[in-house]
Amino acid sequence: MAGPFSYEEGVWVPVLSFGNLSVGITYAFQTGQYTKIGRQLHLYCNIVLTSKGVSVGTARIRGIPFVPVYNFPIVALPSSGMAGLTPGGAILIGMTPPDHINLMFQTAAGVIMLTDANFTNASSFRFGLIYII
Repeated sequence: MAGPFSYEEGVWVPVLSFGNLSVGITYAFQTGQYTKIGRQLHLYCNIVLTSKGVSVGTARIRGIPFVPVYNFPIVALPSSGMAGLTPGGAILIGMTPPDHINLMFQTAAGVIMLTDANFTNASSFRFGLIYII
């Protein structure tokens, strides 16, 4: 049994979906890493698309390796920016329900949910976030 200060590193496969589907989405790069220290999880994601596919709806990242204890907003700052996403130049926000991360932008007018319409076939983004498991 792991102690309260156990340490673990690993990889995970982030899966982009629109409206909970990923029909036709293809990737040039699709990687994720994590570091677990006790109950704290440091999660990293890097996605580069070659096709956004044909699914429509709210943008989400699925495949997170550990379920968060709480359902609360988490700010995820892009490690090296985003490309091919509209609106551009805003902070990526992730809300972590039990099995996925919702992708949102913080704008001057408030928070908007990203959808397939915000992506192109060459969109890319990287982010890291920390949450309690």
